[in-house]
Amino acid sequence: MKYFKYIYSLTVASMLFVSCNKEVLDRPPLTSYLDDKFWRNEDDIRLYGNGFYTNYFNGYNSGFTVDYTPVRGYTFSDDLTGKNVQANFESAIPSSRSSTSETAEWMATYAGPTWNFAWVRKANIFLDRLDNVAKPNLTPEAYKHWTAIARFFRGYEYSRLVSVFGDVPYYDKVISETDLPALYKDRDSRGVVMDKVYDDFKYVLANIRENDGAQFVNKYVAAAFISRFMLFEGTYQHYHGLDAARAKKYLEFAVEAADIVMSSGKYNFTRDYKSLFTSDNLAGHPEVLLYRAYDAALTLTHSIGSYQNGTEVVGVDANLVLIKSFLANDGKVWQNSAVPAANSFTIADLVKTRDPRFEASFIDRPLASSATLLYGYKFASREAITYIGKTYPAAWGSNTNTSDAPVIRLAEVVLNWIEAKAVLAQYLSGTPITQTDLDKSINAIRNRPLDAAAVAKGVQKTAPLTLGALPNDPTRDADVPEMIWENPS
Repeated sequence: MKYFKYIYSLTVASMLFVSCNKEVLDRPPLTSYLDDKFWRNEDDIRLYGNGFYTNYFNGYNSGFTVDYTPVRGYTFSDDLTGKNVQANFESAIPSSRSSTSETAEWMATYAGPTWNFAWVRKANIFLDRLDNVAKPNLTPEAYKHWTAIARFFRGYEYSRLVSVFGDVPYYDKVISETDLPALYKDRDSRGVVMDKVYDDFKYVLANIRENDGAQFVNKYVAAAFISRFMLFEGTYQHYHGLDAARAKKYLEFAVEAADIVMSSGKYNFTRDYKSLFTSDNLAGHPEVLLYRAYDAALTLTHSIGSYQNGTEVVGVDANLVLIKSFLANDGKVWQNSAVPAANSFTIADLVKTRDPRFEASFIDRPLASSATLLYGYKFASREAITYIGKTYPAAWGSNTNTSDAPVIRLAEVVLNWIEAKAVLAQYLSGTPITQTDLDKSINAIRNRPLDAAAVAKGVQKTAPLTLGALPNDPTRDADVPEMIWENPS
């Protein structure tokens, strides 16, 4: 009898234990969100939106990771030469190029994303939840702003995918994993996809906030990126002879978007070039619209400065093609320049005769650690190279660098603007370029101040560009106008 009482007591205790544990297991997690409990307010929505930042605004990336970074990421170029066998374009489409990861996976050959629609899905989930869950909790203004943010990132991702793959399948809603016809649909033409991107970007600029707090996407940040993507697609459509109407539409939008930034009065060229890429803190820099901050205390560091510290071997380095693309400081190509020693290619003479960005980008003496002897240090400070042959501090050694990375800056915006205007004027019945246009863009960059170290070396600002004296590069293709011919401004 006692035995049965014992069994009964044990059974009851077990039931109570199971019941209690069921209550424990039913509690919501404290370190992750539940979809049906999320989207309560703008704080929740901002948290989800922040998840896009490190993928699209990766700056110098982090640690030793180099996806999408300068120096170690973008190395497949005619302007760079590596030791041993050079990389080649692929001659056939690989049988498999897909990825479902949300990490910043990319293809080094094209400096673009893999065939990956995880971020498209993420943006579409964002839009779906805004419409179907969060909308009653938001003011009309907040709803439009966050919808603009979601559509901005969707347009951003499709712009990248199209730039690498051309035609891609377009999705504007969340696709169920059981919807096989949608998942395996054919590619849509790049024109159709980019028209959708165009519509997204138009909505963005009409509804996004002008100011949403420091270091958050706002109208000016979005407009800067839109000028980039619309210029790329507009010129692609034009130069590949695809669709003149689309080319004109995209290029006009590039001009419109860039003008939003330029006419705002919020940004200017009043700091030296070197400061853009080597500063420990870019907060308040007048040329920077958005940057990625690094902080050793938060264990967020990078290695890009170390790869340009004068000792580290990069493996791919600037070649003669890149050197020759720099204008002399009288604004002419080196073959036509009247600057003394402009035809000399010793590094010491190049520093004194070329546009100031040459001196800010390369060490002023030959170094064997470069495959071409010309060692780039655009992303390392002047102080960094004083440690050559010594022990480097954390800021310029290993993967512990803390210099902030400019993500989008005014110089790119004004060059997007003037290029789009030039192509429109030359080929698509646009308004002719004026001297005022040049002064607002190319000449504003050329008038950027020099730092004391550059002045001490004899570096001079590049002379202004005038319509009556455009550089005439003897290597220019005869059918390409001087205004369109690419040369550093």
